[in-house]
Amino acid sequence: MDKDLNTIQNIIKEFHTNFFKKLNDIAVTKLTNLDIKYAAYIYMNMDNSQIASISNIDPKTVSVKNTV
Repeated sequence: MDKDLNTIQNIIKEFHTNFFKKLNDIAVTKLTNLDIKYAAYIYMNMDNSQIASISNIDPKTVSVKNTV
């Protein structure tokens, strides 16, 4: 998961250098790597089924995680 997160972060940082800094600045509590990964996928306009497919998990799991 960390390798995937690094790849995603590098892609987004290339075009939107302040995305992760702003994300961490506005977070009330510390974000986990999974939180950041989902935020990056959502930022890239991916829906739950796409995120589930990439993450190899059930779409219901993504839906629950995104509402918590």
